[in-house]
Amino acid sequence: VGVLHFAFYNGAMGTPHCEHLNEALRWALAQPTRVLLLMGGPDYWSNGIHLNLIEAAESPADESWRNINAIDDVTLTLIQATGQIVVAALQGNAGAGGVFMALAADEVWARPGVVLNPHYKNMGNLHGSEYWTYLLPRRLGTCPCAAVMDHRLPISASRAAELGLVDEVLAESASGFAQEALQRALALAAQPALPERLQALVGQRDRGELI
Repeated sequence: VGVLHFAFYNGAMGTPHCEHLNEALRWALAQPTRVLLLMGGPDYWSNGIHLNLIEAAESPADESWRNINAIDDVTLTLIQATGQIVVAALQGNAGAGGVFMALAADEVWARPGVVLNPHYKNMGNLHGSEYWTYLLPRRLGTCPCAAVMDHRLPISASRAAELGLVDEVLAESASGFAQEALQRALALAAQPALPERLQALVGQRDRGELI
């Protein structure tokens, strides 16, 4: 089991943060592990692009475009990761593109106190570009995407589990969550049927490319 922590201040990910994380992800995915556990930071998983850096840039429009593409590259790396089971372990909150970055993992685990804010309605009524049209439908099943994207309300971990955005709600405390997540990841890596599941991921990815 590989474990990758990325504790960005306030969960904001500027272009350099995204590029550094993508390099780290690619390195981690190249290691001989069966499960990759993405822990984020202790306070935030990810709140998406870094609005303060964009506002302070010489050209905010150009920087926002670079930042969106950079976080999309991270999400794409996770979507294309079919050699290991990737688990997004949310010990802290996630918002905007950070939510969809987590949904690109094969499994999503969260603490009970975690809050998700996947919508972009407060940002000029935008929906964002972080693969939400690709990732959300396969998570929600028969539930319409509008149930998540058209509201400005936060989603608790328990409600996210009901919707299918979160697979497991684990220990309450941050330290207990990290320990339980690691133990579950180790058990997952030891499953005899894991190679068959990995092969199924390849098929899922290929079908997704045909849509």
